[in-house]
Formats: sequence, C-alpha cells, structure tokens
Amino acid sequence: MAVISRKSQERIKLDLYDKKLIFYLSQNSREPVNSLAKKLKISPQRTNYKIERLKKEILEPAIFMNFTLLKIPQYMIYLKDYSKEHIEQLMQSKEIYFLMQCVGAYQWIINVVTDDIETFCLKYLPDVHFEIYPVIRSIPDDYNPFNLSITPDLLKTDKAIELNNIDYSLLAYLIQHPIEPATKISEATGFDRKTITERIKKYLKSNLIQKFRYGINIFKISRIAYILRLEVVPNKKKQLLAHIRANIYSGFVFESYNQYAMHYLPPSHNELIKFVENLKAFDPNLKIDVLQNTEFFKVQLVPDVVVDVLKGRISRS
Repeated sequence: MAVISRKSQERIKLDLYDKKLIFYLSQNSREPVNSLAKKLKISPQRTNYKIERLKKEILEPAIFMNFTLLKIPQYMIYLKDYSKEHIEQLMQSKEIYFLMQCVGAYQWIINVVTDDIETFCLKYLPDVHFEIYPVIRSIPDDYNPFNLSITPDLLKTDKAIELNNIDYSLLAYLIQHPIEPATKISEATGFDRKTITERIKKYLKSNLIQKFRYGINIFKISRIAYILRLEVVPNKKKQLLAHIRANIYSGFVFESYNQYAMHYLPPSHNELIKFVENLKAFDPNLKIDVLQNTEFFKVQLVPDVVVDVLKGRISRS
C-alpha cells in the first residue's frame, strides 16, 4: 500500500538510463537484470545499482490483477461531500484500490474491489449521496512519462481459465511478493519451480495477471495526477479507447457500460488541455469531467481483500 502526498516530495534527478529502466520495469518488473542490461547497453552491475536506487526513491513493486477474470467485482464511486472523519475510517478499508481527493465536480473518487458492495456502502457510505458504477474491465496503461521511443507490450485479450488450490495459493503469494524469483517462491510455497514458472506463464497469457510492474511516485518526477470521466455512446467506445491509449500520459483505464474513467498524468496542465481538445475533436458529444488530485491519494493495486478471497477459495475448490 502507498499513501502519497504531493507535499514534501523531493524531485529526483534521472538520466536517460533511469528513464528507460522505469519504462521497462513498468512493462515487466520480473525481467532479468541481464536482459535489461542488454537493452540499455550497460553492465548488469550498473543496471542492478540503478534499479536498487530507483526502488528506494520512486518505484514500488506491484502487480496488476484482472479482477473480472477472478470474478471479484470492482466499482467506481464518486462523492461530492465527505467528512475527514469518514475518510479516515474509509482509509482503513481492505477493499480500497485507490482513493483520491479532487478538485472538480466531485470531492472524492474511490475505486473499490469487493464481492459485497452492499455491505461496503452500508458500512462506509450510510448517509452520503454518491454515484456508483460497476467496472466491467480494467485496462493497464503504457504510461510513457519521458516520451521514450520504445514500443510497449501489446494489449492482451482476456481468456477465462480454471483455477485450483495451487493457483489460489500461488496467486495470493505473488500478490504479496510480485518480484520474488521462482526459487524463493518455491521455498515459501512448497511448489516446484517448474510448476511456478508454467503457472505464471499461464496467468500472463490469459491476462489473469495483466502485468508485473513497478508503480511510480509521479510527484517525484514532476507529474500531475488527474482523473477523467468520459461518457460515450456504446458504438464509439472501442474507438475512444484506442484514442486515449495512444496518448503517452494516459494511465490506467476503468471501463463501465457507458463510460471510461482514466488516470491522466502529464507534466503540466498544457498537455491536459490539448488532450481534452483532441477528445472533443474526436467526438464533440463526448461528456468529460476533469478531476485533479489535491492533497493525497491512497493506492493499493491489489487490495488486501483480494488475498483474503483467494485464500478463502482454497478450501472450497
């Protein structure tokens, strides 16, 4: 989990090797150091040194899970008014993917992963007016903050697969230890390395695991956090998704039935203005709400409740 404030965030100096490493590690954090060194054309020792420095300064190991394929529902919730007292209580919730304070049409945006949204709302939002939308698909980003000429990985297609006790145990472990090598995973879980390697390949191929990656502290690289909510007619959704993913500052996208909610992380408001203008040119009827992060946000790419759900399925499978 990371609770990040833009206050007291010292900027970090990065050379071109650092910037390329950040991008490669955001595509695949489990890529071997030797492979990364070849791409950078520097020694493995220097590559490893840079990775360790970046991990201390701005990177956090992460994993993007496909909650739809796991059959764990996900929701976007928009609040106009919510007290600090309630927010402090909400911050302790095990179901929060991210929580973001905003300037704009809404004061707070919450992404919730839970198989019991009714209980969640009764507990945390009993006397509050809110808008809620189910997330039918989460699309990982190819965020390229330094405008590098590197081709990202292709967007994968979801493919449902059957899971058993081994899968639930291994997935629960990977969520908590996303960059551990197969040898350490084997020691901790008791599964042999061949099984671990084959299962991870299966999860990636099916898009059950969308990406192993490092999350970036965007404030330390002088980026601004926005969320855009885009209401679109169904027959234009596919075209719109391709359009927004083509922008290098576009982040994760959450799809509902008639809208997308997306992170947008540019270096200044100028890029945001241009992006919104391009969206309007693409579809003049597109309804766009722009919400800017203010003081802080909480993010936990795989909420603790997901591990609980997976462990709970072990005894039932």
